[in-house]
Amino acid sequence: VRSSHSPYNKVFEFPFTLNGEHVTMVFTSVTGHLMELDFDGQYKSWNSVDDTSLLKLSTPVTRRVPDSKKDIARTLDAEMKRA
Repeated sequence: VRSSHSPYNKVFEFPFTLNGEHVTMVFTSVTGHLMELDFDGQYKSWNSVDDTSLLKLSTPVTRRVPDSKKDIARTLDAEMKRA
């Protein structure tokens, strides 16, 4: 067990055999959804937008990691680079 960027989400490692090959398995946890989605511009005010326009694939959406989850995202990025 090792620490991560988040004090609540440790990183666990253990030896494992996968398809006959000895590997090191690494896993951690996340706390809820890592990313948030939000409509852009004119679509932010749901009361003034036609509901069906929100379902169109062309409707602009912003994806972001909220500040409260940035440490978890940093841990995942660091672990991907180690893989």
